[in-house]
Amino acid sequence: MSRPVDQPSAAKPRDLRQDLAIAAQQTTKKRKVDGGENQEKQYLANKGSKIQELEAELKLSQAETAHLSQQLEQAKSTTQTDAERLATIQGERDFLNSQRSRERLDTEKQLSQAEQKILSLRKDLRHTEDAKTQAEEQAHLSMSEANSTKSQAANAAATHRRQLQQLQNDLQLAQHDAQQAEQQSTSHIRRQQNRIEAMNQQLELLQQQLRDVSEEAELHNQQRMQAEEKVAALQLQGDSASAAPSDDSILLQNLRDELAAQCADVAEARRLKYHVRNTEVLQEQLHAAQLRAEAAEKQVTQAEQLSLQLAELQSRQEVWDKVLQGLSGAETPENVLILLESLQTQILKSTELLGQKENQLAKQAGELQQTLKELSENKAALIAQASMCEQLSTSQSRLERRVELLTKERDSLKQILTLYQEEDPKPAVADGTPQRAARAAHVAQLEDTMADLRSQYEAGQQELASREIAAQNSLSQLTAAKQQAAEATGLLKTLQKVYEDQSKELALLQERLGKGEFDRSKTRVIHFKHNPEAEAVEKAQQSKCSTLQAENTALKGQLQKLEGHSAAAAAGSIDVAVQEAQITVLQHKVADLEKAKTRLSQVFKAQIAGFREACYQMFGYQVDVVAEAAAVKAGKAAAVSLYTLTPQHADDANAKLQFRMNREGKMQLVTSHYVQNRLSKEVETFIDRFNSIAAFTANYTMEQFQKQTQC
Repeated sequence: MSRPVDQPSAAKPRDLRQDLAIAAQQTTKKRKVDGGENQEKQYLANKGSKIQELEAELKLSQAETAHLSQQLEQAKSTTQTDAERLATIQGERDFLNSQRSRERLDTEKQLSQAEQKILSLRKDLRHTEDAKTQAEEQAHLSMSEANSTKSQAANAAATHRRQLQQLQNDLQLAQHDAQQAEQQSTSHIRRQQNRIEAMNQQLELLQQQLRDVSEEAELHNQQRMQAEEKVAALQLQGDSASAAPSDDSILLQNLRDELAAQCADVAEARRLKYHVRNTEVLQEQLHAAQLRAEAAEKQVTQAEQLSLQLAELQSRQEVWDKVLQGLSGAETPENVLILLESLQTQILKSTELLGQKENQLAKQAGELQQTLKELSENKAALIAQASMCEQLSTSQSRLERRVELLTKERDSLKQILTLYQEEDPKPAVADGTPQRAARAAHVAQLEDTMADLRSQYEAGQQELASREIAAQNSLSQLTAAKQQAAEATGLLKTLQKVYEDQSKELALLQERLGKGEFDRSKTRVIHFKHNPEAEAVEKAQQSKCSTLQAENTALKGQLQKLEGHSAAAAAGSIDVAVQEAQITVLQHKVADLEKAKTRLSQVFKAQIAGFREACYQMFGYQVDVVAEAAAVKAGKAAAVSLYTLTPQHADDANAKLQFRMNREGKMQLVTSHYVQNRLSKEVETFIDRFNSIAAFTANYTMEQFQKQTQC
């Protein structure tokens, strides 16, 4: 700040000259008055010394003024740099203001767009809610249609059950007829087997006879060969001796007769051999006939089964024809079942999708509300940043004013220095004590002004640094707000895209649900790896197979028992066999139930043991349930029970607490010797007064724990 002392300080050299002139006039007057040369010389010498001192002081003051001028130059340079910095800061501030204004406009546009999008999304939400209500109505309609189809299917199933019962009755009659036919076939097979056994016996006899005949034939062959040799020898002898006696002719005739008999035996052996071969052929034919009979029996059973299946299929076809007459788009019963399953799955999927859409819409509404909150926060942040920018602009204007004042003070100081330099540095001869004091005061004032300028300069620099930091913070906040706005716009775009996709998917699902159609080429039926329905069907088939096997084994046993009986007693035995088969089936069921019961009891015991151990570890009491003796004597063991609690931190073996539950469902403490002697006060306090068994047991546990853990 410029002070009013500056103008008199600028006029101080003129006052010194006037003083010197006055002092010179006084000296001339004194010289005239005194007239003494020595005194004048001495006086002049004193004045010369004083003038030298004044000149030295002037030199010192000039040096100080030069130093002050240097400091002023430095201050000028610093003020110039500060002005340049202020200019750059002003430019940056203008740029930031323009950028902020643009960003503010962009954010306002984005906010307006976001609000418009929010309004459109709200409209879409309303449309989706309307569509959801329509879809729910369509789902209700489809459910009603499915219920009607279920009722029709139930009626068809009832008719199927009735027809199945009738078919089972027919099957039982057919089984009865088949059993009779089987018995007849078994009797016929037995007769054939008896015949085969008789023929086998005859065959064995014939084979034995054949062996004997073959042995005899071999002997006859040997004898014949010997006889032929003899005949040949005799012929040779007859040729040599034509005039042989009559005995040789007789012998020859005998030999010929024996040869003829042996030939007849050989022919008989050949005939027997042929008969043996014929018996083997007959045996083979008999075996082939047996195979044919077995194949015929199998074919008969298969034909009966096929006839039964054909009748069942025909009845089913008639039933399904009647059922399918009122349905459109269903060609076979399988298609009807597939349609029902597909409708049920589509209804379930549509309900699931509707629930998912509702959840997604709720999430989107929450996200929209969150984005609205963020946008409002961004608006508040932008308003705060605008106020900060205004504050920065006002502070900058203040700094500019301070700089202008500093420049004015600098110019005034420059003028003072030029005045000092223009004045004559040679002072007049006079007494310089008041001028020296004034000069020292002026120098002190200049130093004070320089100190003030330095302090103001430092304060300005600090304020500029703080303003720069604030501007950087505002820039960072502005960039963060821009990023948040960009993220909000991106989120809105993604949400809008997801909403559009979901609305399209919902429209397609509603259209498909309304039409009740599906693409069979693209639709796949999901088969569970462990499908409960398939497992139930498999279990039913296994149980049916086991029952059939049991019936088969029972029937086989009954047939083995009734092999020697007549066909009249077979009708009664069939019922017995059926009853035995039912008994075996029931025995199998009882065994399965007993196995399940044992498994459940084992699991229950394990769970109870784990529960009791957990209670013992967590609450510090082992609970045992025992039937009361009086209830046992009265035959009410299941009605009244005693709950015995064994504490974990007990100091006595008899430290057990027994409780009984009355008819109202409340627990009552059973008095004992231990309770009366040790816990009478606790019983009176916690149970009788406050009616809290839990507090009683907890207090007892804490007391026992403190007793055991005290040092």
